[in-house]
Amino acid sequence: MRIGLIGMNYKRVDLDLRERFARSTKKLSLHIPFVLLSTCNRTEIYFSSEDLVQGHSAIIAALKEEMGEFGDHNLYSSFAEACFAHLAQVITGLDSVIFGEAEIQRQVKDAYEQACQLRNIPAPLHFLFQKSLKIGKEVRTVFSLPRGHVSMESIIADIVRYFFGSDKTPSFLFVGFSEINRKILSFLQEKGFSSLNLATRNPLSAEQMSLKASLVDWLTLSNWSCYDIVVCGSQSSDYLLRQDHLVKKEVQTRLVLDLSMPRNADPLIGKHPYLTLLNIEEINGFITHKQQSFCKEKELIHKHIEELVSRQIDLYQERKNKVFVCA
Repeated sequence: MRIGLIGMNYKRVDLDLRERFARSTKKLSLHIPFVLLSTCNRTEIYFSSEDLVQGHSAIIAALKEEMGEFGDHNLYSSFAEACFAHLAQVITGLDSVIFGEAEIQRQVKDAYEQACQLRNIPAPLHFLFQKSLKIGKEVRTVFSLPRGHVSMESIIADIVRYFFGSDKTPSFLFVGFSEINRKILSFLQEKGFSSLNLATRNPLSAEQMSLKASLVDWLTLSNWSCYDIVVCGSQSSDYLLRQDHLVKKEVQTRLVLDLSMPRNADPLIGKHPYLTLLNIEEINGFITHKQQSFCKEKELIHKHIEELVSRQIDLYQERKNKVFVCA
């Protein structure tokens, strides 16, 4: 199969370089078809080319032209069956900070569908994504992946309790109507937190969801320091929370949680003496500390995925051979 990937994730690279990489990939103009998967913990370019080595080199050159030198050793690459197996593992949550998390499956599907709208995707990439998504669904059916043990929502609630104790009245400002912000909002509602506010570019969608959160005008976002806790989860090319917003003497905010990639909060605001800023990398540290190993389950699922991928590759080759014979 003429497919490959180039990526950078939380396991190998620090947050600053991952952020630079994520921003640069969104500006890439390539002459080969590709699908860009960009989440808070990984940015991966899946591509197809008649000459995979040449295609790989072209992407590396384009990346260096866009972002300068970044060190090839910070990237990982794989091709053909190994690329297929990697994406299947990503979709099932085996490669996630939270083992078995389901959100990544939707993110992969969205990335694939967006690529189909933007450019002409060849058969190998269609096969890769369609079959990997199918494998992801099958694995979740066969295996009882851990649910409820650790989630981003529960970790956020733990962090809030650490800073504010049992107080259920701190005021929250959620920046962006992303999937993760919606989950955290719902979770906090169930836990009895009441002062929940949401700033979104699309208030109509938020109203239709009937979330019990007060809508805040996006144009007044610079007043974010009037809330005790700010949770960022929006797509933006620029910082939405900036140091120059902290000009007044009284800053109410004590905790900012930035779940976005690229980041929504300027790292400089973390230097304020009474404000704690936690980015996605630091929050992942809480998750890693709390999460159980699930080593046995991981080994079984890895093996099952390898078998499914091998079977799909065999079917793909059989189909190609039949077409060749008929021709």
